[in-house]
Amino acid sequence: MANFVNHKKGIVLSETDKELLSSLYKADFLCDYHLSLIIGENKRYVAKRLHDLATAGLVGRKVLKANCPAANWITKSGISKAGLPPRNVRPPTLGRYEHSLGCADMYVYFCLLRKLKDGSRKRFVHFGNIITERDFNAVRELKEVGKKKNGQPILKSLDFDIHHPDGYFCKNGKYYALEFERTAKSTYEIVRDNALDNCKRFSKQFWVYDSKSVYNYLKKAQAEIGADKLQ
Repeated sequence: MANFVNHKKGIVLSETDKELLSSLYKADFLCDYHLSLIIGENKRYVAKRLHDLATAGLVGRKVLKANCPAANWITKSGISKAGLPPRNVRPPTLGRYEHSLGCADMYVYFCLLRKLKDGSRKRFVHFGNIITERDFNAVRELKEVGKKKNGQPILKSLDFDIHHPDGYFCKNGKYYALEFERTAKSTYEIVRDNALDNCKRFSKQFWVYDSKSVYNYLKKAQAEIGADKLQ
C-alpha cells in the first residue's frame, strides 16, 4: 500500500490514511488496536501510519494514562485534508478518558468480523454505519443563552430534555441503541427512564457496563421493560 508523500505542495494521502482519518472523525479518540480492527490491518502498520499522520499534524497522539495505549484523535488540519465536513476538535481529557475508551471498545465490538454458520465471515455492522456519540453532538441544535466574561457565547442544546444513547445503528430496517456505563447512575430510576426513552425510538438497545451496581439496575429494568427490548 502506498504511503503518503510529503511534497512541497502538501501531503498526498493513501486510501488507508483516509480510512484512518475518517474513523477518528467519528470518535473522541481511538487507540491503535481499535483502528487495526476497524480497517483490518496489522497493528504495527497502523501504528506507523498514525505516527506519520501525527508528524504531519493531521492526527493528535498522546498517552493520557500510565500503562495505557496512546489515544489518537483527528485535528482540524486532518479534517480539512481528508475533505470531511467541519467539526469541532476537542482533544481527549483524562476526565472523560474511561467513558470515551469504553464507547470506543463498544463500537468496535459491534463491528468485528464474526464467523457465520456457513463458515464465512461478516461484520454485524460497519463502523462507518454506527452513529457515535460524537456524531450526535456534531448535529445538535444549539441556542445562545448568554455570554461568558470573555464575550464567548454560552450555548445550550435545544434537545437537552431528550436522552441520547452513546450510539446507534440501523440494520435490516431496525434501529439499535448502544449504551456504555462505567459507573452506576445515582438512582435506578435514571437507568430505567433512559432505557424507557430508548424504547420510544429504537427497536432494541444494548447496554455495556463495568459496574455490578449497573448490572443490578439493568436486571431490574429488564424485568420491568422486557428482555426483548433491553439486552
